[in-house]
Amino acid sequence: MAKKTINIGQSANDRTGDVHRTAFAKCNDNFDELYASLVPIVANFTSDGEVRFYASEAMTLAQQATSGIGTVTYEKSTSGAPDDFASTTSPITLEEGAWLKISATSVSALFAVALKRTA
Repeated sequence: MAKKTINIGQSANDRTGDVHRTAFAKCNDNFDELYASLVPIVANFTSDGEVRFYASEAMTLAQQATSGIGTVTYEKSTSGAPDDFASTTSPITLEEGAWLKISATSVSALFAVALKRTA
């Protein structure tokens, strides 16, 4: 989504700008997009296992970092076949309604994986 700019009119109180409700809706949309792109997905493992992440909207994720000892693999589904996973690598493009499975193997102590939304 592109930035939504609030129409402030030509001059104060000339009634040509956005009404309050429209202006604040644009603010909310801008903040939603900002927060969604800044908040990373972090998965912490203390043993071999998996976590799943549901994509409530279409997005692209990139592996930001790993720490500790372990091996990470990614698999993704489609919205049409949410239980059928296929191997994928970073960057990971997910359609709305898809799942991402993050699996960790050969974990020793604490192993962490961080993904960041890029689009």
